[in-house]
Amino acid sequence: MDPPAEDALQIELSLSGQGWASCRLRFGSEETLIEGFGDCTDAFGDLVRAALLIVTGAYTATFSFDGEPYEWRWKMARDIHFPEKLGLTILGFPDVWRPAPDSEGKLLWAISCRPDDFGWAVANAFQAFLETHGVDRFNDQWRLAPFPLRGLRSLQTALATEEPRLKDRSDDPILILNWMEPDQP
Repeated sequence: MDPPAEDALQIELSLSGQGWASCRLRFGSEETLIEGFGDCTDAFGDLVRAALLIVTGAYTATFSFDGEPYEWRWKMARDIHFPEKLGLTILGFPDVWRPAPDSEGKLLWAISCRPDDFGWAVANAFQAFLETHGVDRFNDQWRLAPFPLRGLRSLQTALATEEPRLKDRSDDPILILNWMEPDQP
């Protein structure tokens, strides 16, 4: 798979003290900053694993960054009709310890991108961090979960592997009937 275009999703990760971090996301002219999430959960590992799920074909993935007490809930979902379109939404909640339905969250960010572009953004962010700071610095500051090196390498391998394409079956009458809108005969 080719790396993303320059205007594709970009993610920057930084550690901001013992057990604290931030994450900046850019997509075209849109930008958001998630600042002050902690190491009480494996936020970095969860991000890598969610990206791996998505690039290997999962239709949905959800995880949270824990801000003690704030929660940033990341939700990814492919469009069922266009699986090469991924919706990425980040919702905010006042208390990570009080589970709340998505409907109670504050919409902080929402974009659509290709699933592999999301994967590349995550892989590039972690690779850049690894090259700049290394595993030891990460583990010294983010003490409750190790740097997700195995997840990163798995994600990079998945992105480097071309997925086989299905044969064009757009004229198959069975598929056409299954994809018709419910209000059509």
